[in-house]
Amino acid sequence: MLILDDMALFVAVARAGSFTQAAQSLEMPKSTLSARISRLEQRMGLPLLKRSTRKVELTEAGRLYFNRADALVSEAGLLHEQLGHLLREPQGLLRLSVPVDFAHEFIAPYLGEFCERFPLIQLSFDVTPRKVNLISERFDVAIRAGKQPDSGLVQRLLAMFSGGLYAAPAYVARHGEPLEPADLARHQCLRFPPGFDDVWELRHAHEMAAQADGDSANGTTIDGNTPSPQSRSIRVNGRIASNSLGLNLRLALHGFGIAALPDALAAPYAAQGRLQALLPGWQTRAVPVYAFTANKLLPARAQAFIDFLKEKLAGLAV
Repeated sequence: MLILDDMALFVAVARAGSFTQAAQSLEMPKSTLSARISRLEQRMGLPLLKRSTRKVELTEAGRLYFNRADALVSEAGLLHEQLGHLLREPQGLLRLSVPVDFAHEFIAPYLGEFCERFPLIQLSFDVTPRKVNLISERFDVAIRAGKQPDSGLVQRLLAMFSGGLYAAPAYVARHGEPLEPADLARHQCLRFPPGFDDVWELRHAHEMAAQADGDSANGTTIDGNTPSPQSRSIRVNGRIASNSLGLNLRLALHGFGIAALPDALAAPYAAQGRLQALLPGWQTRAVPVYAFTANKLLPARAQAFIDFLKEKLAGLAV
């Protein structure tokens, strides 16, 4: 434990770049801090820091040591926090990166309940589609929807959202209702930016059920690579493209075209008669929603938020 304590002190000095600032943040005498770092260097048999009257810099050995020590100290701190959670409530500042539409539609409605359940947790939201750097920007959790590239981060599946096609009754009255997937080619479809979502993948409900069972209706396994008579890839057209699911929803409500929307998002408006479900029995591909973290071991506040969100999304997802 003494080695780990000295390692934590070294990390604090390396981050601050100053014995004075590190000592102030640690609330310990500068002389004591300097002596502890010197003892660590003697134990290692290598100088880890270059000391001058103006600043402190890492040696080559110090940089290598810091890269590993920083992660070890963080893991140890998280471990103690999680163990402490057994004795107390989760608390502290939780920094979250969340897409705009997801924050509005799937987090805001439940935030009051979360705050009541965990009154000692403070929340800081970065509401943006930007792919934040969890490590360098010190975010605890990032929520992302859709298939994600391999980033080396830890991902936890929160939910799978089924989707369908929706339009306002006024649009259907003017342009007619598509009766089969191929009819979409002659409609105004509310797309994502050009080149990103010009082809809509539709699957029949029979195939979705067959996938769940591992077999198609005729007894042939659907492996996701072999085209099925119950699957359609339709190249769609439309005057409006947007990278916002929320904007596409609003545009559909105002009669600008047909939108591919998560059922959980469209259902309230369909129940009010403001949206009409089209091509019943056909669904868009299910969209996964993930929580990304830098480490498997999480602060109690982050674990509490992920568990809470997964609980709430379970009632809305596939």
